[in-house]
Formats: sequence, structure tokens, C-alpha cells
Amino acid sequence: MKELRPYQIKFINNIREKISINKRVIAQLPTGGGKTFCFISITKMAIEKGKTVLILTESRKIMQQIIKEQHGKIIAAGVFKFFIKPKQVYIAMVQTLSRRQEMIDNFAHLKDELLIINDEAHIGTSVKLLRQLPDAYLIGFTATPNFRDSKFLAEIYQDIAEGPQVRELISEGFLMPYRHYARVGADMDELKIKNGEFTEESQERAFSTNIVFDGLANDLKKNDYKYCMVFGSSIKHAQTIQEHLKDFNIASTIYHSQLSKEEGTANMYKYTSGQVPVCISVGALTRGYDFVPTDLIAIVRATTSLSLFLQIIGRASRPSPLTGKTGFKVLDYGLNFERFGLWDDERDWSELASAKPKTKKKEAPAVRSCVNCESIIPVSTRVCPFCGYERPQEEKEIPESVLVEVTPDDTKYNELRGKNVHSLSAEELAAYAKFLKKQTFASLIARWRESQEPGFLKAFGEAMGYKKGFAYMQKKLEIPNTINDFVIN
Repeated sequence: MKELRPYQIKFINNIREKISINKRVIAQLPTGGGKTFCFISITKMAIEKGKTVLILTESRKIMQQIIKEQHGKIIAAGVFKFFIKPKQVYIAMVQTLSRRQEMIDNFAHLKDELLIINDEAHIGTSVKLLRQLPDAYLIGFTATPNFRDSKFLAEIYQDIAEGPQVRELISEGFLMPYRHYARVGADMDELKIKNGEFTEESQERAFSTNIVFDGLANDLKKNDYKYCMVFGSSIKHAQTIQEHLKDFNIASTIYHSQLSKEEGTANMYKYTSGQVPVCISVGALTRGYDFVPTDLIAIVRATTSLSLFLQIIGRASRPSPLTGKTGFKVLDYGLNFERFGLWDDERDWSELASAKPKTKKKEAPAVRSCVNCESIIPVSTRVCPFCGYERPQEEKEIPESVLVEVTPDDTKYNELRGKNVHSLSAEELAAYAKFLKKQTFASLIARWRESQEPGFLKAFGEAMGYKKGFAYMQKKLEIPNTINDFVIN
């Protein structure tokens, strides 16, 4: 078994500390951070302490890894009864175990001698099952524990152990830096929400236009990449995307849930073997699928889900040394970055996972003035409710379909591009932190720099506009042994 990385050791210790106080804990680690390796290590520790471990997962790849490394026993589809032995590892698909009431009762009898590891904890399929095992210890692993997307989290879990931020893993070389681009060609007024998400029908209308398809094709032709994953809003939409790319002589394959196992395997082989450079999908590849050479993501849809947004981008975030991958790009056709920010923004997951946020922020609704009576009305309203004026089609506020980079590019930040983080002055590091909203990460760098250059923390604090006690308080925090150098993109 390979050695744990330093941040993984720290993360596991954080989980152990949290679960010693509260028995049901979310373990948040970014996609690509090695959560499977972490929970296999936790499994080994639990078995050594005499616990029985039940791992709930939707990934056959993870099942095989656990069988190989921990000799776990699969609760297979054809097995309805077996004696549950203590100090053993069991692996089950949630849907399979949910239909085995006798097994569930046997696990329940173990009470706190049972540790449950719930993979992809933000998915709600396990909720009913977990309610039947209230006395067990529970660790729910996920990259995106967002209460808005997964309202059951506050009911099932009592605490959260947060891993490192994405930017920290980028700096250490475990994730890839990225550039985010947007092109608006879709009619966003077409989008309708039902049950908390944009409907497939409205997305098909908005994202099935020649403007969208021509923009996508042009972007795929102009951008350098080796492997691209395109995500549409529905199977029908994905098929339409493939047809239009074919018209532009762009070879692609497609993968979705309605394909047979043989068809799906054959189509994915075309992509992974390099026969075609583009793979089009919907939701089947948004989690648990890793083809690390992927270096371009095209999001030809909109979503209200932060979790889905981050999971999609995460498909290209892993390093691929053998292919010479140095970063990746995202092409965003649904203004998703405006709803969620950028993939590598710092996020307070303890607040996002809570049903009672620490701070309640009210967002002002998007409004405009009616050109006829000057009444203030919602920006999406075409007919003014006060005077009855109907906004003509040509007045719709859809920007010209041009690909624009939305990752930071103002003058001060551009001066930092190409520089190594080890070479930044305190003022430059402050500019980096302010523009990217990476204050926590920049403070971590500043603490390390202080150990090399006394006085750096004070200068950094002054450049950030912090109070005089900032440097003193930072010196009390953990100082990393090293921070891997990286080039700012």
C-alpha cells in the first residue's frame, strides 16, 4: 500500500478527532485529493481496533480496490443471506443492500461496533438505509457537501472534517491549474426551473441553437487539447451536439445511461485510446470517472447545482505526467461561473453543508427599467406588468457570442502571470490573494515564507490591510515544512 501524502494524514487525523466527539461526520476532500485511499486507510485502522466496516459505494472500481487491499466481502446482487462476522470489511451498492432487510438488521445489531463509510455522501440514495443504522459510526466522503443540493446532510451528519482547498492541492502538484472561459450564445431567458434545477426541455431550447453549436465547434478547433469531455443537458441534447460536431468534421464518441454495457465500453475505448479526441456525455461521467489526460471540459448546459458544477470540472483536474499535461481549460456556455464562482475559489464547506448558515446573504434580484414607463421590473420579464409594454426580440440582452476568459486577468494580476509563488514579494502575494479571493491560502504561503524570510508576515499583513496583530496570530498557527513552488497562470 502506498504512503499517505502529508495533507491526507492531516485530513485523516481531523476526521478521527471529529468522530471522537460526534459519531456521524462528513469528510470533505476535493475531487482528485485521494478520498478512496483515505477511507481505505481508515478502514485498516478500524479493523485493527476490532471494528466491523461497511463501505457503501456506487463504484465497481472502488469495490475491486477494497477487495484487493482489504480482502473485503461484496454483498452481491445474487446474495441474500450470510453471517456477518465482526472485524471484517463489507462492501455494498446502496440499492443492493437496501433490499436485504435481514442483513440490515444484522448490521444494526452491531451498534457502535460498526463503522459505515459512505462514498459520495452528497447523493441521497443512502439516506433511507442510514436511518436504519443510527447507532453506527458514520463517515460520509464527498467533494461537495452542499446543503442546497443535498438537504438531507444536516439530518444524517453532525459535523464536518474539511480537507485542503483546491488551490492548496494545485500548489503541491496534486491537482492541475486551470483557465475558465465563457461564451454566451444561449438564450438564458428560455431557462425554467422545476424541482430546483433547470428543466431538460428548457435547456434543450436554450442550448440547441446554431449560435451555441457554431461557437462550440469553433472553440474546439481553435483550442489546443488532447482529450475533451463535453457535457450536455440530456441524452437528446448530447446526440444533437454529436451530429453538429460531425458537420464540422470533429470526430467524437458519446456515452450515456441508455447505452448497453458493450456499446458504452466500446465508445469509451474510442476516447481513451485516442481514436477520437472528444467524448460527449450527460450525467453518467460526472462522478467516479477518471481519465487523467483529459485537458478540456466544455459545459454546454446550465445548472443550479454547485456540486454538479464542481464535479464536471473535476474530471480534468488530475495531473497526467506521461502526457505532458500542465493544466486544463473549461469552456462554459451556461454562465455557470456567475452562479458559483470559479472551480478553485476557496469555499467554507462547514457553512455550505449546514442547514443553518453562519451568515445569511440576501441577493438582490436582477432588475431593469421598463423603456416605456421606467418602472423597475425583473430582468427576465418581457411584458411590463405596469404598462403592458412588450420588449422586442432584438432588445434581449444576450451578449455577442465571443469566447472570453473569466479567470482573473486585470492589470495587477497579469503582472503576476508566469512568476513563481516563491518569488512573490509580500505586496504581490497580497495582490494574488485579493484578486483570486485566496486569503487563507496566501496566509499559509506567508507563514512558510516567514520561516525563510523573517518579517514577511508583517509586510504581507500590511499589504492586505490587516490589523497589527495579524503576524503575531499567524505565527501561532501551524507552519508547513514546505510549500511546493508553482507558476501562476
